[in-house]
Amino acid sequence: MIERCANGEVVFTVHGRLSAEHVDELRTLFAAEGPGRTLILDLRGLVLVDREVVEYLGSCARNGIQLRNCPPYVRAWMTNDPEGS
Repeated sequence: MIERCANGEVVFTVHGRLSAEHVDELRTLFAAEGPGRTLILDLRGLVLVDREVVEYLGSCARNGIQLRNCPPYVRAWMTNDPEGS
C-alpha cells in the first residue's frame, strides 16, 4: 500500500512489499505532483523488495526524490548494484 500526505512537502509512505508492478504506479504518482514539489518516499513500512524496485529506488535518489527511513539492506543493495549506477 502507498499512502500520500502533503504538508509543504509530499510524502508517499510505503507499507508491505514493493515489486516491479508497483514501479509504474510510483512513476504515475510522482509525475502527478508536477515540477517544483519536494517528493519524499518514506520506506519505514517496507517489508520486501525485488531487484527492479531497488534499481528504481536508486534512480529516484539520483533524481532528487528523498528516500526516508530506507532499510539498510536496500541502501546496501543500491550501493552495490553495478547496473544501477
